[in-house]
Amino acid sequence: MDAVIEPAVIDLVLRALPDPVALVESAVRRGRVQHRLQWATPAFSALAAIPHPGADVGELGLGAAGEVICNLLDTGVAGSADSFAACRDGARVAVRISVHPLGPPNGAPHNGSRRSVVVVRERSEELRAEEHLRVSEEQFRALAEQAPIGIFRSDVGLRLGYANARCIEILGVNSSGMHGSRWLDTLAPADRARVVSALEGVLEGAEAEVDQVKVERPDGSARWVSIRVAPVLSSHRAGGFVGSVEDVTERRLLEQALSHDATHDRLTGLPNRSLLWEALRDQLARPEPAVAVLFVDLDDFKFVNDSFGHETGDELLLAVADRLTDAVRPHDLVTRFGGDEFVVVCADVRDAIQAERIAHRLVDALAPAFTIAGREINVSASMGLVLSTDAGLDPETVLRDADTALYQAKASGKARWALFDERVRQGVTTRLAMANGLRRAIEHHSLTVHYQPIVDQLTGRAVGVEALSRWHDAEFGTVSPAVFVALAEEMGIIDRLGRWVLWVACRQFAQWQADLGDLAPAYLSVNLSARQLAGPGLVETVMQVLEQTGLAPRRLCLELTESVFMDEIEGAVGQLRDLCSLGVRLAMDDFGTGYSSLSSLRRFPGEFLKIDRSFVAGLRTDPTAPAIVAAVVSLSEALGLSPVAEGVETGEDARLLQALGCRFAQGYLYARPMAEREATAWLRGTELGSNMAVR
Repeated sequence: MDAVIEPAVIDLVLRALPDPVALVESAVRRGRVQHRLQWATPAFSALAAIPHPGADVGELGLGAAGEVICNLLDTGVAGSADSFAACRDGARVAVRISVHPLGPPNGAPHNGSRRSVVVVRERSEELRAEEHLRVSEEQFRALAEQAPIGIFRSDVGLRLGYANARCIEILGVNSSGMHGSRWLDTLAPADRARVVSALEGVLEGAEAEVDQVKVERPDGSARWVSIRVAPVLSSHRAGGFVGSVEDVTERRLLEQALSHDATHDRLTGLPNRSLLWEALRDQLARPEPAVAVLFVDLDDFKFVNDSFGHETGDELLLAVADRLTDAVRPHDLVTRFGGDEFVVVCADVRDAIQAERIAHRLVDALAPAFTIAGREINVSASMGLVLSTDAGLDPETVLRDADTALYQAKASGKARWALFDERVRQGVTTRLAMANGLRRAIEHHSLTVHYQPIVDQLTGRAVGVEALSRWHDAEFGTVSPAVFVALAEEMGIIDRLGRWVLWVACRQFAQWQADLGDLAPAYLSVNLSARQLAGPGLVETVMQVLEQTGLAPRRLCLELTESVFMDEIEGAVGQLRDLCSLGVRLAMDDFGTGYSSLSSLRRFPGEFLKIDRSFVAGLRTDPTAPAIVAAVVSLSEALGLSPVAEGVETGEDARLLQALGCRFAQGYLYARPMAEREATAWLRGTELGSNMAVR
């Protein structure tokens, strides 16, 4: 049931309206349409100057606004227009005028009247807001066009209304390609759904950031971008969004490069220890692991670096990496562990035969000579092999066992592999225990020095003695010098061992000179290691020992092998000449077992050339040995060196050597290496003199 509202109530409601509202009657009078004010709200009365009740609209003093009201009323239909109204206080304000006829819109009144509601709403605040919006828009565009990143804005939904030049450039489309939602077509399908989902959240009022979005540009190129979007709020509701798009392609490539460098070797590009650890962890975590690990170490790589330079060494490492990679299956992992060491991880290897087949293949792959910078270089590798088929192992344990097997392979020779087992573990454990025992023996001076005479075969007189270290351990018994000297070199304590032997031998020889007089030999020979020769303090050490023991420099002869001299030739010649300038004699030991050239031999500032025992032993069995020994003797004399034969064990050896012109000899025929007391007795029991003519 419709309620009946009294006119007085309606009047009160209308008068309470904040906008100026008036009721105007339009009628034809005296041949023209007149628009007379019938009723007005207080707000309308405050705006217009109403001279009297029923005044014509044109008499209200509204200026241009009055004319606009009349024009709208003349049409007889609803309409609106903007204008400026002259206020009673003389001010001029912007207004929006709306006319709403109360009767049917049948055009101008004819033979009657028509009433219309006129609403005049002030627009000053609205215009100021529009101006502010216009200025803001201009500033936004000015800033956006200068921005180094892409800027965009939506009009409604996902449809873009604006995109700056940088945005268009990044997406690689023309301005028409940005219209509506077509800009989403530039995003890779895999990323498009992420972006659309984020934008839908923005339209609900949330902010969003979508990183690493791939853009597939029309020209076929690809870029990666980061998109950040925020809602544009209207009456506390999102009416669109504004966002930025930043090209992060270079950053992505840099991050990928840094990530690659963090897990790969810079020189070879192979995975490094980090990826090796990860791969091993994954393989060993399988319920039934079956993985072979090969620890590969190049043999004599230091010689390549020292002889041809580090650049050639790097090229060789690259070539080795390629061959190792080609020799294994595509899913196997070849890594560079460091220096000249590589580790190969092969999955699904369940028995030792298969594992050793892989090791054999790797050894064969490195067998052919490498051609580096037009030069052929031969290099081999020793390998430690571990087969892991037990659950619960960790990468550290497996690599330690592989390194242990490698240690065993190195001890057995070159270009070979050793499969880790308990025997290998026990051997390494024993060797480590021996190494600790040797360290203690050197610290406590519990090694001994033996002496072997060097004789003149023409007179039978001893012209020198060679000092040889010996070690007898309570646990390991008598340990061969070949074992413990090599062990001292591996442990890095050969310097301490060599200094101790030098000091003990020089002290003993000085004592012999004091006690034996003319029965004392002419000189003392002490061996030098490669590490001692390469060290910077060799000359100072020798001078200090000679000073401490009171031995004259001319009485000391330092022996170094042919191989040691060649390996350290560049740094060795200077130190050796300094030693010679002090009066110390030099001998090249084991000649014939190395690879010295005549030009290198000419640089050796020594006095003696010791012929290796293998040539002496061959005199009785090898038809070519006499010719070789004769050639060495002739070469020695041509270079101003005195030849000394090692390993003379029989009278036949001595006769053959004398016939070939080798005057000096050393071996079991004359005396074995003897302890201090035995050597003293031996020297006292012979009619030997020290005034031998030794060159």
